[in-house]
Amino acid sequence: MGSGAEPETAVFSESYGPETRRRRQGEGTHGRSEERIRRRRCGARGPRNPGLGGGVPRRDVAPGGLRQIARGIQIVLRAVPARLRQQLGFRNPRALHFDVDRLPMPDSSTAKAAEELCRGAASPMILDHSLRTYAWATLLGRADGLRPDAELLYVTSLLHDMAITDRYREHAPMPCFAARGGILARDWAKERGWPAPHCASLGDAISLHLNVAVSREHGPEARLLQEGAALDMIGLRLWDLSPGTVAAVLGRYPRHALKRDGPALFLAECHPRTRAHLLSRWLLFPTMTRYAPFDE
Repeated sequence: MGSGAEPETAVFSESYGPETRRRRQGEGTHGRSEERIRRRRCGARGPRNPGLGGGVPRRDVAPGGLRQIARGIQIVLRAVPARLRQQLGFRNPRALHFDVDRLPMPDSSTAKAAEELCRGAASPMILDHSLRTYAWATLLGRADGLRPDAELLYVTSLLHDMAITDRYREHAPMPCFAARGGILARDWAKERGWPAPHCASLGDAISLHLNVAVSREHGPEARLLQEGAALDMIGLRLWDLSPGTVAAVLGRYPRHALKRDGPALFLAECHPRTRAHLLSRWLLFPTMTRYAPFDE
């Protein structure tokens, strides 16, 4: 998914955009990040506004949700020509070809601990989805000329779905699993002595990854996590990578039965007025997952 000009966090919460900007400008947070991330209740009701129009009931869409729906439809439609060319056997001459053995694999103590946590709490399907998300994110970053912090991107990728595991599903009292996951990852990193800016960036990126797009102002790690996860789930931007590169990633990290079993995990988190509910009901995310352009 591409990035947009508007800070999309305003659609669901005011917590991340201003905080991220202050942090990147070198200003202190004075505890505001923790307070705001705990206030991030994606299912909380906003002010009533019966004039949303379009025939969509107000109770079914979070404030600003129609804008997210419109952006999501636009993104999916932009991907249709590439999907058709791919199915017809055409090759993208500009696709990134990269030796997957050269992917940077962080081996710091925190990176190793994140992988150990994921292996212990998640199923093999979620573990390999997380590792592929890191691989796709890194490759898309190279294709786009971005230079993310490899350790931060790796830890973010390994922990981004921890809140849907049995062990951590109840970690925080909010319906949005991305927001719960952001709190979990940030607290986990704090306990291991990560710098406060890294902890905040980690929590921000995981909470943002359910948005239909993440803009540049949130940093390359947040943007690439969202795009890497979207590529793995529904095949967005697969056209930007060469078939050989894609095959190498899938050979290293198998998909198991993600197309069959992934939608049920996602639907279990589709609580009313959350981004998961929006993606499922209005953008047909589970259906797109079932028909993703991958063999399993």
